[in-house]
Amino acid sequence: MTPSTSKKNIRPESAVVTNPAGSAFPTHGGNRKAAAEEAGMNPDDLLDFSASINPLGTPTRIKAILKSRDALEEYPDPEAVELRSALSHHLKIDPDWILPTNGSTEFIYLLPHLLEKGREVLLVQPLFSEYERAFKNLRIPVRNHYLNPNRRFEIEVGPLLFNLGKWDKVGAIVIGRPNSPMGNLFEEKSISTLLTFCKKKGILLIADETFIEFGDRQCFLVEKLKTCPNLVLIRSFTKFYALPGLRMGYGMLHPKWIQRIAPYLPPWSVNGLAQRIGVEVLKDYKFASKTRDFIRREREFLSRKLMDLPVEVFDSNTNFLLLRLKSNDPNLPGRLYQNLLNRGILIRNCGNFTGLDERYFRIAVKKRKENRSLLSAMRSIFQEYFLTL
Repeated sequence: MTPSTSKKNIRPESAVVTNPAGSAFPTHGGNRKAAAEEAGMNPDDLLDFSASINPLGTPTRIKAILKSRDALEEYPDPEAVELRSALSHHLKIDPDWILPTNGSTEFIYLLPHLLEKGREVLLVQPLFSEYERAFKNLRIPVRNHYLNPNRRFEIEVGPLLFNLGKWDKVGAIVIGRPNSPMGNLFEEKSISTLLTFCKKKGILLIADETFIEFGDRQCFLVEKLKTCPNLVLIRSFTKFYALPGLRMGYGMLHPKWIQRIAPYLPPWSVNGLAQRIGVEVLKDYKFASKTRDFIRREREFLSRKLMDLPVEVFDSNTNFLLLRLKSNDPNLPGRLYQNLLNRGILIRNCGNFTGLDERYFRIAVKKRKENRSLLSAMRSIFQEYFLTL
């Protein structure tokens, strides 16, 4: 699919799309229909770079499952035994350490139940916004530690441990690995130092690994689960297997923590179709290898070409790139976003991420033809912008 060149039903250049909260940009990426409706165009004319989903689509081997009615006419296994067994084999950990959920977001909303009364949570920002909402919903105080964009958003352990020395009520730390919207993986030495500190102080280290499959170093923290009972890992089938509508995620954590939070899950949280598809896609090693090769190649191409534009491109280990406009003109973020939308291209503004501002954008890595369409549109918009200065 390519962006529409038709001007019919397209808003004027000056129009700004707003969400119900009044922000000039959507709260989350991936809502293509809503963006198209706001812009007055057909969703089929919109090329969506705002959602970081595998551009190769879902594995073809699930087609047989989709044709079967068994998963729809029977109640799902409430214990998801077969799915946990498949994940156990895939990740080489005991199935008792795995808790499947209705998407990783459902698992995120279970996390506050791990903390004892009076404890706080420290979020290493920028971070997926649902973490803050989940903890605040249960009135758990939230503290923030901000990563420095001038240091490429790398975790600097010294300043982080200094803050933890001041905040003695912190019972959990949440990091992204790789993080969204930055895409960086953090140095393993820094993570190991932080994990050792957390183990000594009895602090949970919660790592969001929902994008980890796109990279080559996937088991660094999984291998530490047995010796670090305070480690919690979160993963998802959504991004890598292109299954956002199915809602399937899971957590990896010590069985004692599973016993604490499992009672807060509703019965049959993970539907039967999701369980069967999850088991099947984990067997598709050819699809996984092809995806990683494809993403690596297209990410390098897109990153290299973007460097010719007036944006700073941050290093990424996953299927998206974080950009920062080099201009400080407060009107440029809205102009870039809206003009791309008018050309049938949707990108994710990151101004609502804690620690970022509206100069930051996240774009998904897609197929070469689509990537070229984005580059061409951005190049044209920037040329028009600088000519008017």
